[in-house]
Amino acid sequence: MRKLFNFIRVAENSIQAGRNRATGRWLPHKSVEGGTETIGYGHKLTEEEKHTGRIYDKDMQYGITDSAVEEILALDIQAHSESAKRYVGPKAWESLSQNQKSILTAYSYNVGLSKFPKFTTAIIKGDWETAKKEYVVKSKGKTLARNKLFYDKYLRPNIDGKGGKL
Repeated sequence: MRKLFNFIRVAENSIQAGRNRATGRWLPHKSVEGGTETIGYGHKLTEEEKHTGRIYDKDMQYGITDSAVEEILALDIQAHSESAKRYVGPKAWESLSQNQKSILTAYSYNVGLSKFPKFTTAIIKGDWETAKKEYVVKSKGKTLARNKLFYDKYLRPNIDGKGGKL
């Protein structure tokens, strides 16, 4: 899962938007997709988090540290892995390779599996040609660079038979 963690860090916020370089603390910033503000590596703030000023057990009143942002990302990945497992079903989940689980977790983290049922089914079946055809994620009508990174690094190798792994 460390590769998935590092991939999401790069894909979600390689420029470290919201991080004050002088203090090393992270503050909420506008999301690339719009809508809810984000902090760290793509953590969308919930209404409860905005109201309480806390993310998990982290107080964000004065910003949060690098280590806190990484803890939040790890907890978010764990939550999205569990969400993907529920979506797929526990028995089917256990039959998947680590790479398939990672792809589904990353997709759950970014856009949600229910929005792309054909893509999700293709990943579950290991049908990389269909996954390639169904792999379209846009924000405000434009393909995001991070999605090209995801495709190039993790889907294309499977399609080409070289087995890229998250």
